Amino acid sequence: MNLELTDIDEDDLVECAELFVATFKEPPWNEKWATDDAFDRLASFLGCPNTISAKTISNGRIHGFFIGEIHRIAL
Repeated sequence: MNLELTDIDEDDLVECAELFVATFKEPPWNEKWATDDAFDRLASFLGCPNTISAKTISNGRIHGFFIGEIHRIAL
């Protein structure tokens, strides 16, 4: 399987939300997420300043993704 790493855009959020729900319903999390709630959470992250995100795709399907916000700390 060849995986391609690319940025996430808003058009990917439905598929990412579905993957999020499918992943977190399994152990060890056993969480009950609605797809709409997962979509809203991911959209909120994606809209933050200093957000970094990427997805892996193969054959037109998203197989994994990450979304995070970079925080600057003073040392």
